[in-house]
Amino acid sequence: VYYWEKIQGSGIVVPYAAHELASQRDKLRVIREHVLRVVRDYNQIMTALSPEERRLFNHHIRTLDRKIGPGLTKYNWTSDGIKEFFVRDSCKECAKVYDWCKQFKKNNNEIIQVCKKISEMHLIKIEKKVVHRDEEFRDIQERQREEVKKEFTKAHEKITDLMLNSYQFFEQHPADIQREWKTYVDKVDKRVEEALKKAVKTSLQDLCKALNGVDTKTEPSPLFRIQAVLDDIKMDFKPPMHQLKDLLQMVCRDMTMTLAVVPRLAAHLHAVKAERDRVRKAQMEEVRRAAQRTLGDLWGRSVSVGGGFCSESHIGLSAVREVCISSLGSLAGRLGLVGRGLELPAFWPGDSAGNQIWADEAIAGRQVFRALYSFIAFAALGTAYQIYGQVAPSSGTVLEVPTEGSVLNLALLFCASAAQGISVASLANPSPLSLVPGFRSEQ
Repeated sequence: VYYWEKIQGSGIVVPYAAHELASQRDKLRVIREHVLRVVRDYNQIMTALSPEERRLFNHHIRTLDRKIGPGLTKYNWTSDGIKEFFVRDSCKECAKVYDWCKQFKKNNNEIIQVCKKISEMHLIKIEKKVVHRDEEFRDIQERQREEVKKEFTKAHEKITDLMLNSYQFFEQHPADIQREWKTYVDKVDKRVEEALKKAVKTSLQDLCKALNGVDTKTEPSPLFRIQAVLDDIKMDFKPPMHQLKDLLQMVCRDMTMTLAVVPRLAAHLHAVKAERDRVRKAQMEEVRRAAQRTLGDLWGRSVSVGGGFCSESHIGLSAVREVCISSLGSLAGRLGLVGRGLELPAFWPGDSAGNQIWADEAIAGRQVFRALYSFIAFAALGTAYQIYGQVAPSSGTVLEVPTEGSVLNLALLFCASAAQGISVASLANPSPLSLVPGFRSEQ
């Protein structure tokens, strides 16, 4: 179009459609960047997941597709509010799903590292160029097994924590996702099994090398201290060879029994999660009961004070309010603002002090608190209307904008209406508690 305009005097006329598009090049460039932003965020998720992981995240991806779908089939990208609502919400949803993907990948990589650490453990301790007595060798291997059991238990607990941390992303998903999660659990369980097999195999190979040597060219280093006992023409060994054979068989058997501390992952995850849910539920129930007891104590203290407390002030339920009112009254007294004989107009609603203004410190504190409450209510009203004016559509009705924007506008309009009602009520009542019959002033 730019070059067409340059040669327009030569009898070449720029088509109207091309001229109209060229006049909106900046707007179209901005829209293009918005589209690319959503596409990049979505593709970032898809490239981060393998085909198996995509099946596991299928519910998240379907939800994300439903979020982005209207931008492909329904919304007009040149409409007002697209950037404010669709692009922002779509990118926010993509960022949330991508964070879940990163956390899942991080947990999976940590599980792989733990399995690698398990496979590198030595279940039998063989010290080079060290000769042992049979009892000493038995004690060394027993201590080694205890250390290995602790390491296995610690590693398995870490894998369990990582798996449960990942499961929170799929816990409420439908049955097809639960089947994919079971497949993933079986895959991790198989990886742990292979790591344990490798650890056992490596340990047995180390023992074999200690007994037979590395190869046929090198002599094996002595492993046990044996005494030869000569009895006339007969020579015996102490300890006897069959005893050493039984010792080695026992060490190998006990080494394999060490693996019993690592349970199968699927059943273990189910049991641990059920226990954690039970403990969490008990803790929440305890917190709820503690809150009920606290509220009951506060209510009991308020009622025990009697009608005098309620008749002197409509603001009497909270001890914090009482302290604030007392502090404000003391401040007014120190400033010399009380006892000046000021009165409200006859039409102005009063309280238990009648129409007197700051007759004493108690009344002054109550009335200052009332004024602050009214100021905060009107400030909330002004803020709500200001925000509503910024996001409300400039033309048409609220329901003509996209669904997300309509919900936000209606919510802000509701907040503004509620703030307006509270503001008006604050002019005639020191607090909402005065609307409750039990807290009305008793003249």
